[in-house]
Amino acid sequence: MTALPDWMRPPRAEGWFAEDLDRLPEAPRHTELIDGALVFMLSPQRWWHGHLVTVLTVALMEQAPADVRVGREMTIKLDQRNRPEPDLLVTTAGYDGDRTWFAPEEVRLIIEVVSPRIRPPRPHCQAPQVRGGRNPALLVHRGRGRGSRRPRLRA
Repeated sequence: MTALPDWMRPPRAEGWFAEDLDRLPEAPRHTELIDGALVFMLSPQRWWHGHLVTVLTVALMEQAPADVRVGREMTIKLDQRNRPEPDLLVTTAGYDGDRTWFAPEEVRLIIEVVSPRIRPPRPHCQAPQVRGGRNPALLVHRGRGRGSRRPRLRA
């Protein structure tokens, strides 16, 4: 059995905290913190997923009011033990090039593109705390079947 690299060991007995994600340069891209555990998205990205996220990003940026911005692949710090990363979010926060996360109250919309191979969707995609009871979340599913290419929206 291969030993874990040192960077994968929690820095304290209590485990991982949200701010620890900013101090893990060795971690793979899109590392999330869910219930105090590091979650790595290691499955290959599908072209459909990346293309749809790009199309949605451009469409939202073109139509967004001046006081909101569209963020891609940024985490939301829900609490000390949770920093999920939706595909897209719409925020009222001002631009800061060094920012690595948003607070829930800064987020107005969360969008997660879900490929059919991911069953069930990642737990945080539908978690009520992501929405904070006031921020809508939108899941975009690829239609089922071999010839289906139309995305389906689910709020």
